[in-house]
Amino acid sequence: MVLLILCIVMVFAVLLLQILMLNEVDSAKDSLFDAIVCVISMNGLMYLAINYIIEKASSIGWL
Repeated sequence: MVLLILCIVMVFAVLLLQILMLNEVDSAKDSLFDAIVCVISMNGLMYLAINYIIEKASSIGWL
C-alpha cells in the first residue's frame, strides 16, 4: 500500500520535473536535445510506474 502511494507521488513529481525542465531550457540545440532525451527516459520510468499502479490497484480491488 505504501509502495503504491509512493509510486503515485513519483508519477506526479516526474511530470512536474518535466514541465519545469522544459521551461528552463535555453534556445541552444544541445540543451534542448538533452532535455528531450531526459524527458523520453523519464516517460519510460513513468510508464513502468503507471503499469505497477494499475496492476496493484486492480489486485486490491480499486479498479
